[in-house]
Amino acid sequence: MAILRKKSCYILETGKNETRKEEISINPKAALRLLSLQSMGIDPSNEATTGWIWRWSDVAHALARVENRTASLLLRVKFGGQERFQRDLAWWAGAEAREFFATMDWQYRSPATVQKLAEMAVEERLATRLCKECKGVSNQVISIWSEAEPEEMVCPECRGSGLGRPPSSRQRARQMGISQAQWRYRWGFRFHAFVEHLERLEHAALQTIFQAMSEIE
Repeated sequence: MAILRKKSCYILETGKNETRKEEISINPKAALRLLSLQSMGIDPSNEATTGWIWRWSDVAHALARVENRTASLLLRVKFGGQERFQRDLAWWAGAEAREFFATMDWQYRSPATVQKLAEMAVEERLATRLCKECKGVSNQVISIWSEAEPEEMVCPECRGSGLGRPPSSRQRARQMGISQAQWRYRWGFRFHAFVEHLERLEHAALQTIFQAMSEIE
């Protein structure tokens, strides 16, 4: 994503200052990495040494505009490399899940089960499942034959997607401490609905950060 910004510059040929428009690229996901550098004691505010045109304080200011606490913490952990907020993220995700369940009018007996579902959903948004066969490096694997040139073929495991298979319903049920039937008929669709809810929160938060950073002079 990019914005057009006016910039005053000196034109050598005319000897005058002119105002021109320049395109500035804003990538909220990449900008959030500045938080990780700052956490490690590295000052990423110098463009000459880091290649960044934004200061970490600019990113922190933009992140403060994200009102949803769960979304803010999710961005910090996922893109900002601030793993120390994972416990806070798990707690707020549980609160977000209970509120989401209330909105959907979904009944449940144990808050601990909803909390576990929320933690699994957060893990789903944080983790990237790579194909075990091709390791997700590319959409193809190289098959080397002894007396022929290397031959490219689509990975038979992931069929070119580069992603591994999601956990089975049995694995999900075991992780939540419930029966497979309970997962299949009661909790599975709730889990996927909440994962999609977190995805929408993440997208909205990234849009908020983009808007905030586009306003920085």
